[in-house]
Amino acid sequence: MNEKMNEQGEEKYLAVDFSINLEIGSINRDDIYRESLKEQFKKIQRKLKFYGKEEIEFEEFVRLCFPKIKATYYVSAPSFRVVTTEYNGYKAISNMYIRPEKTIALSSIIPKELDIFFVGDFLTNGSTSFVVKGIELIDNSISKPIETKISCNAVYVLKRSIDRKEYPSFLDNNTIINLTEKTCPVYELDDVISILDDWGDYIKFRRYYLKEQSKKNEKINKVELKKAYSISRSEYKKNLKDYSELLLDGIKSFEKRDEVILNENVENSKEVTLIKVEISRNLSEINQNLLDDKKMSLYEKELRKFSKNNVALSLIEPQYTQYMKNIILYIGDRLAFEVEDIYPDCSKIINKFNEKIKQEETSINDRYRKIIENKVSEAKKEKNKELEKLEKEEKEEYFKQLDNTLETDILENKDQDIKKEIQKQIKEIKDKYNNLRKKIKKSNKNKKIKI
Repeated sequence: MNEKMNEQGEEKYLAVDFSINLEIGSINRDDIYRESLKEQFKKIQRKLKFYGKEEIEFEEFVRLCFPKIKATYYVSAPSFRVVTTEYNGYKAISNMYIRPEKTIALSSIIPKELDIFFVGDFLTNGSTSFVVKGIELIDNSISKPIETKISCNAVYVLKRSIDRKEYPSFLDNNTIINLTEKTCPVYELDDVISILDDWGDYIKFRRYYLKEQSKKNEKINKVELKKAYSISRSEYKKNLKDYSELLLDGIKSFEKRDEVILNENVENSKEVTLIKVEISRNLSEINQNLLDDKKMSLYEKELRKFSKNNVALSLIEPQYTQYMKNIILYIGDRLAFEVEDIYPDCSKIINKFNEKIKQEETSINDRYRKIIENKVSEAKKEKNKELEKLEKEEKEEYFKQLDNTLETDILENKDQDIKKEIQKQIKEIKDKYNNLRKKIKKSNKNKKIKI
């Protein structure tokens, strides 16, 4: 559907500005057209090559789309609501599009199967211009939104310039209001807006729900894919003695199920694939909140309820954001929930303290060895002093006694050893004297003979 707007009187111009986004593209955060117009045009040309169209310069392409003569264009606002943005402090109406009518000249570069349209913003800076930020080729068979048909001259700018020639603007306030109010993607806009609002409320609720649900998660210790085998309880009872040794992970409660789960393939068993999820928590912490019967903690009750169905696994802690990127794996309904008390592995702690004890014992032994050695050394010195003093006193006493008894001992000759020694010395003296006398006599005798 096309709404037609005819301008009477003064000739006015549709100002089309390619200069702002020509080299760098749109800088608005919420824009999808972040590539420069030149880069977008390269992609347009590659697509046109498939239709046998030759390459042309960007300026020639723009001239054919917006000739400087009166031509027909189709304007639409694809958004359901008017959105405003800013360019260097100037207000702009976002995401309008203009589709040039296919003229003979334009058909020379655009095949009949395609339509070309330009996406941009109506920027008001003294006068209003159409600032182009996107170029699109679409199949002309695609249903187009409600468009307003306009006929006017066009003037375009490819480079920024201070001295721009001013033209009477086609995009005055009334025209812009008419374009934004009359053009939209659908006909029954109010009904569509109502439906969109309902969906908006649902999405808002859904976001809140997902945010709250993402808070309910449990950190797991281990995930394991297990191949198991199930047999009926009647089959299990036929060979209870042997099969009881094959219960999956030795869990006795599996034998109470209608389908008993084993870890080995046996006669009449069916293979099943299970995902084993291990969750460990400190028993003293979760037992702080027990149920009334004291048989189960509130944590265990909530975990049983939480893991009953619709459980998923995630590599990271699930936190809802507007764009959830964390990968999750749904693992289906729960087969079994088993609780096992796991005694802590204290080997590292024991080894650590044993090593500490050994180091402390060595340190204590070294310290007390030095203390003992010093004490013994001091005791030896004191004892040696006492012994030296005692020895000196005993010697003095002994020599004193000797001095006191010496004359008496000599007179009385009571000491046989002394007596023998004296007699020996007397004998030696006598013998020496006698020998000397003999020599003298002999010497005298020889002298007489010589005379």
